[in-house]
Amino acid sequence: MFTTRRRAGEIAIRRTFGSSVIEILILINRTYVIDVALAIVIATPVTLYLTEEWLATFVYRIPTDYNVYLISGGLALIFAVSSVTTQAYRATCQNPTDALRE
Repeated sequence: MFTTRRRAGEIAIRRTFGSSVIEILILINRTYVIDVALAIVIATPVTLYLTEEWLATFVYRIPTDYNVYLISGGLALIFAVSSVTTQAYRATCQNPTDALRE
C-alpha cells in the first residue's frame, strides 16, 4: 500500500504513455515476489534446523514433513501477491491526472 502511494505518479505516467494494467502490476509485484521468495529461502533451513533440534528432545520422535514448509511458503507468496495486486490495481485504474495532481 505504501509503495503504491509512493509510486502513484510513476504509475500515472506509465498509464499515460500507454502501459497496460498487466504490465504495471507485473512491475510492482516483481519486487515483492523476489523479497518474499528470498525470505522463504533464508527462513526455511533455519526453521528446519530449529525444529529438528527441538523435536530431538522428545522421547517420541516424529519425522519432519517438508510439505509444511512448501505450503506455508506458497501461502505467504500468494498472500503477498494478492494484497499488492489489489492495491496496485486500484492505483492503476484511477484517473492519471488525479494522481499527478497530488
